[in-house]
Amino acid sequence: MDKSIYQRQNDREILLLQKAQRNQYTLAKRSLYSGLFLSIVGTSLFAILMSFYSSETLNALSSFTAILVFAFNCFLNKKVNKNVELAAKIQQTIDVSLFQLPDNCHVLLPSEISEIVASYVSAELSEFKNWYNNYSSLDFSKQIFFSQKENIRWDQKLRDKYSNILIFMAIVSIILNILYAIFNNISLVSFFAITSWLFPLEQFFITQWLGLRGDMNYLKTVNEEFRSIEKCYEKYSESEIKCKLCEVQTSIFEHRKKSILIPDWFYKIHQNMMQRYEDGVAAEHIRKN
Repeated sequence: MDKSIYQRQNDREILLLQKAQRNQYTLAKRSLYSGLFLSIVGTSLFAILMSFYSSETLNALSSFTAILVFAFNCFLNKKVNKNVELAAKIQQTIDVSLFQLPDNCHVLLPSEISEIVASYVSAELSEFKNWYNNYSSLDFSKQIFFSQKENIRWDQKLRDKYSNILIFMAIVSIILNILYAIFNNISLVSFFAITSWLFPLEQFFITQWLGLRGDMNYLKTVNEEFRSIEKCYEKYSESEIKCKLCEVQTSIFEHRKKSILIPDWFYKIHQNMMQRYEDGVAAEHIRKN
């Protein structure tokens, strides 16, 4: 192997694919959060209107519009899934290339890569450099193993933190709605008209939270795969290790394809702290190996 994973991840084609992957996730998040934005705006708008006007027509309009937003959110979810699946396929292509794993049906063809990265050939790519930590001093199979573990560990911690935030936001939205009704002394009919706007909002929180629980359970099984490999690592032949790591990579791809999106703002808040932790983990692995 002429170059380590740490070096090869900065090859131009890899960086272009990272840029394309980021863009697909951005498109998915825009679709996902546009529905949430409509829910928040609708709740606020009708709450203000009902503070000044009270009529059956306004109540009916509020409930009907909330149902339309709910249906629109369901439509957007299909678009989100399409973008996420392509992003997962791009990242799988990157990892299979970096880890020198056997090609499989989950990677992009050379012609597809050319079409996907064509829009970014003039883009600034420096922010995508050095994604994986430097395990260059280890043999290549261990570079793969620890890079895969780094990816899953990072993802698991971030999802656990985001899950707690979602619970907090869901509870706060309900409490604020109840407090609004109490302090403004609105009628029961008007209260239910405004509360109907909580359905698309709470749908988002509940769907995201349940999805994150599913993600976390799946990641536990991936971590069990890592434990199983590590326990018998020295007993495996090179070809057996490669086969095991390939199986893990397939599991990682399945997770990426179905996992809940984490907002960019939430990722950026925790990025530096989590990166420092990963740097420390990498240093310990290198010291012990």
